[in-house]
Amino acid sequence: MDGYWADIGSHNTVQENTRLFDQIPSEVLMAHAANSELQGSPRKPAFAFKLQDALVIFKRDKAEEKEDYYLKMYSTAVRLFTASLPEMPPLTEVKRAHVREWLKNIKPTTARSTRLMHLSRLGQVFEYAQENENISDELANPFRGHKLGKSDEKPRPPMADDQLLVLLKATDGLWDRLPPIFARHTGMRHKEIFYSSLVEIDSVWCLDISATDDGKFKPKAANSKKIVPLHSSIVDLVRRCHPQLKKRNQRTHVTNFSKLKRKHFPDQEDLCFHSLRHSFITYAMREEVNPTILSQVVGHKTLKGRSETENRYLHGFTVSQEKALVEQVTPLDLTGIELP
Repeated sequence: MDGYWADIGSHNTVQENTRLFDQIPSEVLMAHAANSELQGSPRKPAFAFKLQDALVIFKRDKAEEKEDYYLKMYSTAVRLFTASLPEMPPLTEVKRAHVREWLKNIKPTTARSTRLMHLSRLGQVFEYAQENENISDELANPFRGHKLGKSDEKPRPPMADDQLLVLLKATDGLWDRLPPIFARHTGMRHKEIFYSSLVEIDSVWCLDISATDDGKFKPKAANSKKIVPLHSSIVDLVRRCHPQLKKRNQRTHVTNFSKLKRKHFPDQEDLCFHSLRHSFITYAMREEVNPTILSQVVGHKTLKGRSETENRYLHGFTVSQEKALVEQVTPLDLTGIELP
């Protein structure tokens, strides 16, 4: 196993390290994980139990709990961190100074939110190694408690309808046209669209966003758990297509959308699928809708420009009131757009 890891390091590009990691046979990884578990307890500190070993055990044990897509993100975080060190020390010898230097080096090329996610995943792997008694539970987690400063993210601009129509007309797959249309009329995030449930409440068709029973999805925050009434212009489309859309791979749809955006609007790097959420909010605000009801529809915790009292007590609107707000948003003209 050491021979495989010796080829992975800061002397390579991220792409080269990714390729090398993917070339490690799965049976080698699993055998090494089993060997690490037998020898890596605090009672035998001479064994150099490393972060890579902890990752393999974490991925193996979490395979049924987390989708492979998410587990690969843990691999990415570990790969990026280990590549930053000339030689990866045992996990017990990873210091906060190592982490601080790594964060400093990747800051120019990564967003603050991305760095936070990397830290979170690395911290989880470290803590799981402690739970498994691969390392002492008395060790301080070197990946926790780092201050990354204020957010360096720029606000996403809304996507104009004429831009969206260009992308819809250029989309080859009919099913790929549905998610952006749904997002434009609801303000929902792409994962919310695919994991939502179609329900009828008080004769109003809505999409229910809540945690799934299989644990594959949970709302981004407590306020993200919500009921979103459908605009009358897309009710029939959603009722006809949503059950089949849920069975498809949501990442493929978003990837295809992003590729088209880069092709047709290469100079507008800030535009993305999430921009459609901003489009819905922008069009709603132009109609001077009740901002507190709007915050409930899109799942925002507070409203900028509103007092704390208003944010705390003006809530709990009915589905009918939310439906009235949604209907005020001018729908997208889908004339000439072929749909499933």
